Amino acid sequence: MSQVDALTRGTYVRSGPARLDKWGLALVALVSSVFPLVLVYAAWRTESFKQRHWLLTLFVGWYAVSLPISYDPSGMGTDGVRHLLAVYVHYLDMTFDQFLSDLWDIALFKGADSSNDMFRHFVGYLTGGVLGMPELFFPVVGLVYGYFFVGSMLIIFKRFNAEKWPWVILFLALCFFLTRNIESLQAVRNPTAGWMLIYGVLMFQQTKKPRYVFLMACTPLIHFSFLLLALPALLYLLIGNRRIVYATLFSLSVPLSFVTPDVAIDIISEVEIGEEKVLDRAGGGRANMEARAAVIESQLQGGTRIWRAYIMAGYQAVALNVLVFGMIIAGAYFVMDRFSGALFSNGLLMLTASNSLWFLGGAAGRFWGLGFLFVLAGFLIWRFGDGFSLKRMIFSPAYLVGCYLSAMLFIPYFLFYFSKLLDYINISLFALPFLARIYPQANLTIKEILRFLLPI
Repeated sequence: MSQVDALTRGTYVRSGPARLDKWGLALVALVSSVFPLVLVYAAWRTESFKQRHWLLTLFVGWYAVSLPISYDPSGMGTDGVRHLLAVYVHYLDMTFDQFLSDLWDIALFKGADSSNDMFRHFVGYLTGGVLGMPELFFPVVGLVYGYFFVGSMLIIFKRFNAEKWPWVILFLALCFFLTRNIESLQAVRNPTAGWMLIYGVLMFQQTKKPRYVFLMACTPLIHFSFLLLALPALLYLLIGNRRIVYATLFSLSVPLSFVTPDVAIDIISEVEIGEEKVLDRAGGGRANMEARAAVIESQLQGGTRIWRAYIMAGYQAVALNVLVFGMIIAGAYFVMDRFSGALFSNGLLMLTASNSLWFLGGAAGRFWGLGFLFVLAGFLIWRFGDGFSLKRMIFSPAYLVGCYLSAMLFIPYFLFYFSKLLDYINISLFALPFLARIYPQANLTIKEILRFLLPI
């Protein structure tokens, strides 16, 4: 009997679906402070969606504890370094009056020196100003991020069976899984708001409960950009199931634009934060194949790995377009069930917005990221379900070509995000995660270990 089996033996209730009793949950939670992976094992053993959700959320919380990010007064490095530095600089000595004053400025979209978003403002003040422990900033963020990320993944992969599906579907599923995985929580605001929006759409489409529409509408509290980014999802709720309209709009948006740049910039400029944060990423034009190839060539000459150059050139958008057009031309999109079709439609609206706002690099990129996740979520739920059938499609070869060609084009994308994940998964996640906060110098990432062991 393994140590983990001994730990969980006798703690499951077998009346109905197997689930941990309260003492089993408490024991697993306690042991997880030393061995976080016991949470993954317990989540795999239980058949309760709710218990899986909370067990894996706690695992993400422990991952956040082990995150290899520490205080750096220079603020150089990833987004996480700057977010943690802001807690030390702005919140350690912040008074409650200053907290309320900054909160009012944030509510009026003016922004404050401490933060532009309510979420980071609250978490920063709680961990820095109230508790005086900035080290808890990422664990708190991790629990919030984990709740929405894990909840979404559990719904999307509910019927996943690796032995049942062809390799091309498994590969696309892996690309989806690696995109904005747990390593993205170090960016704090945008990824958290993104998974919050996705979770809200998933739960509303399943339950039709209004509270999930409210959850979607609250995403701007996490990151102000979702005043814009959440609009397609809310628009879908108003328009409903209009698949021909969404497919047409997306198809036309690839070569055309429905938005006049000057008008859009004037509207966004009315909001102080919008002018400061969105417009500074404006400019440029749509990248054609020649421009993409030039970017890759220049990056490779500078020593950049080919998959990073591929991402910077934006070829992942071509890969996704191949899949989407394959679904549309084959008629597969039009025979999807209501649930998966709703997610795919949300993705098309996001991608249409991205194509239309090509002149705003920051907004277009974020719309595309959400569109990718929604499109793949709808595709995977439909493909994992019982409703899939090539015979129901108008032109099934287009579906097959779209899937296989898209998968091949996504290979550099997969390598990029797999490499990125290795930058943040570290040895402290396997045992004693709190040591990463006490002695961060010893917290080696998987990539650092591989570089030491292998001649790469």
